[in-house]
Amino acid sequence: MPSLLRHLLPIGLLLIAADAAAVVRPWPGSGICAGTFHACANGADDGDTIEIVTATPIDEADNGIGKAVSVRAGSGIAATFAAGRRLRLQPGGTTPFEVRVEGLRFLDGGIEITAMAAGSITLRNNDILAQSEPNAIFLVGFGYDVPDYTLTVLIERNRVQVARAGGSGINVVAQGPDVVLQARVLDNLIAAKGDTAENGDGFGRRGIALQVESNASPSQLLVERNQILPDPARGELARMCSGISINASASASIRTRIANNLALLKSDGNSLASNLWINAGSSADVRARIVNNTLVGGRSGLRIGTSSGEAVGIDASFANNLLRDHPAYGVIVAPLGAGRVVSNQSNAIFNVGGNVFTPGPNTITADPRTQGSHHRLGADSPLRNVGDLSAYTNPDPISMGLVLPIDGDGMRRWREAQIDIGAFEYGDFSTSLDQAIASAQLGLFGVAGIGDTPFNLQFTRGDGLRQDGIVLNANPITLGPIIPGLAPYLYAQNQVDLPAQAGFHLLVSSGGTGLATHTATAANAYGANGSSLPSALANVPADAIFLVNPGENGSAPGLRPVGAAHVGGAWRLLTSDGGNLALGLHFAVYMQPASVNAYVHAAAPANQPVPSVTLLDHPRLNGIPCANPQVSVDAGGSMPVPYVSAHYETGLQRWFIQSESPGTPILSGSRFFVLVDPRLSEDFCRGSLMQDGFE
Repeated sequence: MPSLLRHLLPIGLLLIAADAAAVVRPWPGSGICAGTFHACANGADDGDTIEIVTATPIDEADNGIGKAVSVRAGSGIAATFAAGRRLRLQPGGTTPFEVRVEGLRFLDGGIEITAMAAGSITLRNNDILAQSEPNAIFLVGFGYDVPDYTLTVLIERNRVQVARAGGSGINVVAQGPDVVLQARVLDNLIAAKGDTAENGDGFGRRGIALQVESNASPSQLLVERNQILPDPARGELARMCSGISINASASASIRTRIANNLALLKSDGNSLASNLWINAGSSADVRARIVNNTLVGGRSGLRIGTSSGEAVGIDASFANNLLRDHPAYGVIVAPLGAGRVVSNQSNAIFNVGGNVFTPGPNTITADPRTQGSHHRLGADSPLRNVGDLSAYTNPDPISMGLVLPIDGDGMRRWREAQIDIGAFEYGDFSTSLDQAIASAQLGLFGVAGIGDTPFNLQFTRGDGLRQDGIVLNANPITLGPIIPGLAPYLYAQNQVDLPAQAGFHLLVSSGGTGLATHTATAANAYGANGSSLPSALANVPADAIFLVNPGENGSAPGLRPVGAAHVGGAWRLLTSDGGNLALGLHFAVYMQPASVNAYVHAAAPANQPVPSVTLLDHPRLNGIPCANPQVSVDAGGSMPVPYVSAHYETGLQRWFIQSESPGTPILSGSRFFVLVDPRLSEDFCRGSLMQDGFE
């Protein structure tokens, strides 16, 4: 197994301009912001931020904003643009500029930005319904008769629905020979809206389209962990026609990595509508790495090159991809220019009309045995543990961003002996349990992944199988002794009964990276209340996510609430109540990089309606009672923190973290690691794609 640390460290960072020390202007507000939104934005200075502090929909003619201003929602505000209204920006003045658009809602519109000079654009956490508009997100770097410049773009965690025939979810164009585009398109959810019986114009509705005309120097494009889905309310009746397209015009130069994406499309779309299409002219220079995508539907799966028969300037490697249900072709590779190579290995291609390429080593054509709405792998899938790990971890041909060991769900990668084929990794299991009667033990009978072989168990106290049924349970709980042939159990260390109907959320992992059983010893003691983790976990980046629970400790004395913290330049385990950490205790440790589903929550007055509670606000949790979050203390926040639990409140449609000790509040500034396994909500209780709210 390769070193996890190696793949967490930067391979080369995409440079985004730092937050400018500029003015934040509330709107509606005073001065230039006492009138309309557009008057406020156009009257602001380059670099200012317009913070929308009203939930009343903005219903103004979108005449455009000629300033490099950022726009965001105020804390707790559903900042909304009325139906038919777009946010149109044309940054000017300051070079390089910085523009951020964050947390906005569009009832029928979108975001349109035209750049004429060097700068950076960040679009994050926006909800967009594009009904009458052709593009939900449309960015243009315009470079004719403009000196060479670099446009840096980050589009992440937006949720988009596209209703118009021929429309696109995300459309970015570097127009003209003098624009170098550095773009990251990450973790976006893009869905069709309404019927798609028509193909629309050209390629029909499509998810992500990136086009580069520049030949100044190579543009770099990272497209990762996006999901292009049917209308969540209509399923098969409403799907996109095209998924992801990369187009290099004329003699453009592109370096691109496309990884961990899911696209579920119509199978009867336009004959040129491919699920993933990389296109280039004969004089272009495109180098692409296409790894671990799941492509379902679309007339064709993967198309490399044009449909005209012209030799193309593309070098590509595609590996570990799952392609299925393409009635025309699974893979089409057009004639290549002199010296060009397209290699492939370890792909799965199933139920396709044919192929125009030579399958490489370890190509699988058997039924992939996927399950659920997202075609994740089943227990008997032949795609488990047969992928090419080196193809995934190889950062070529781009130099920006990270090659992270996380999959399309934002969960840890290569959990078992080897990486799997497709966007999603098999091997972790989430479930919920209730304590049926008052007892000091809770048997883990029949929980997937638990047996006589070693496993990592993370548990969070909470609702279990119920909602709105808070049962406080401040007992110190550990994993009971594992005896071969007998089911393991959770155990109240003080031998006081766990209350009847006390609930637990469980995450069971077996093998793979990011796991450890850690024992507190004198050799690794970090003061009286801490223990230093071994180097494989101690030296991972400071923004990693850690879950920590007592391991197999039986009735060992001295158990205290424990969390992880990055202190003194390394990761340690610390008691969260200030008590001493007893030597000899075992802990199950789970670690992965931060992702859309793995993040840090901080308690603050705005999210603490009462001192014992802190509300969570996240699109994979809001309105989804079966989301089953795992919560662990970040011991780098305010202390003390008691034992805590995670509960769902039906009236609020929110999850919250609760102190299990009524007399011990959760202090403002306390921090918690939160991990959401999206498989439960998407494959089983089908949470809505477009729920509001972001952490």
